[in-house]
Amino acid sequence: DHIENAFLYAVQVCNYAGEDAFSDPDKLEDIPGAFEKLKELKNEEWKLIKIAREKEQKQRQEERKKQREQEALKRQQRYQEEKERKQRLHEEIEAGKKAETERKEREMQSLEVEIESLNSEGTPCSDFEKMASRIIDEKLNFAAAVKVCAAGLKMHPSSLNLRRLQGIGLCKAESYKKSETILRKLVEDHPEYGDGWKALGDMLNAKHIDKYDPASAECYENARIAYIEAAKTAAGSGDLDQTLLQLRGAFA
Repeated sequence: DHIENAFLYAVQVCNYAGEDAFSDPDKLEDIPGAFEKLKELKNEEWKLIKIAREKEQKQRQEERKKQREQEALKRQQRYQEEKERKQRLHEEIEAGKKAETERKEREMQSLEVEIESLNSEGTPCSDFEKMASRIIDEKLNFAAAVKVCAAGLKMHPSSLNLRRLQGIGLCKAESYKKSETILRKLVEDHPEYGDGWKALGDMLNAKHIDKYDPASAECYENARIAYIEAAKTAAGSGDLDQTLLQLRGAFA
């Protein structure tokens, strides 16, 4: 306020001196002093403005610095939270893998006992077929299904179904080369076996899941023809159940 009042006073002196210069020449002597005072006041005003601006700039810099520190702290917190989340997820996955491994080991031990019970002489072929089918359908352990089929074929080497199930078990275990060898040999030996052709087609589709394989379509067509021929044979013998079963296979 004192700077503003002094500034107004200096302006008034200049105006007064200018108006009365002719009536009172002594007034002219006050003009240089008034201008000098005005200059001093103006300089002091600029200094205060500069100080205020510097203070404001410093305050803004401190605020920006504080904001950057807060943002860095938030980023660090988010990074730590994400790191902890990934660690928990990794631990959960590892725990799940361990639990799955332990479960499969228990299942395999149980299956080993059941398989061992089948190795007695005189075990019917149907027992091996049922166990192998159950293991495959329930996705318990495909290697065990292959083992059951191998054990059954030692006692019943003429079983087409055990050979088919052995090929399917190898396919499910992603041993495609071995599976294809077994299934191709099966349909070569028994081209009239529709289930064998279908299993071979399914195996080729699984093997080439990312692209179309014309060989699988050929297998399905051969299966359809074999089912129809088997249905005709069953119908000729008066076996209605077998006829319907083969027709379902042909048009599945």
